[in-house]
Amino acid sequence: MMRALLKRLRTDKRGITILEFALISPLFMMILLGILELGYMTYFRGLMNGVMEEAARRSAVGGVTSGQTDAFIRARIAVLMPAGKRSDTQALVIEKKAFNNFSNVNQPERITSDTAPVGTYNSSDCYEDANINGHYDMAGGSAGVGGADDIIFYTVTAQFPHLFPVANLFDTDPNLSIEVNTVIRNQPFSQQNTPPVRCS
Repeated sequence: MMRALLKRLRTDKRGITILEFALISPLFMMILLGILELGYMTYFRGLMNGVMEEAARRSAVGGVTSGQTDAFIRARIAVLMPAGKRSDTQALVIEKKAFNNFSNVNQPERITSDTAPVGTYNSSDCYEDANINGHYDMAGGSAGVGGADDIIFYTVTAQFPHLFPVANLFDTDPNLSIEVNTVIRNQPFSQQNTPPVRCS
């Protein structure tokens, strides 16, 4: 009797589909949620790029302050963010740096008179004080939207919770961090300021 029951159970294939689904569905759901999250990040980054380009064009023509540019960016990106993060000023970080030309973007201040050791700044060198702070900087540029004919490097970082709680399963950061950069040259609406050369 027992042997016949075991033989019948061994050949019985009813319910096998449910078992296979139970084994495969968690992995399938994780892949699906990952694809949706990646799509959302790409979509959000594309919208942020559009806002940044519009803000850069508005400030490039002059007559717009750094604060007005920030307010424009915050207002346009806030409507894209989850409702709980729209009024959080820490969720959106805006940085603007002005440079004299494209080759100076995120580069050390230019050394105009280089003494030994050549190629590195030392106290006997002369340099262009691009941000006019009185000392040599490895990352030149001045904060804000600069002046006429200046190059402005914008960086905006948005942070908000993941679309799905998948990150909790992998013990990663619970927030998405999306960074967008854009570079634009201001219009030559007046004479460009020349950075002073300083020698120690």
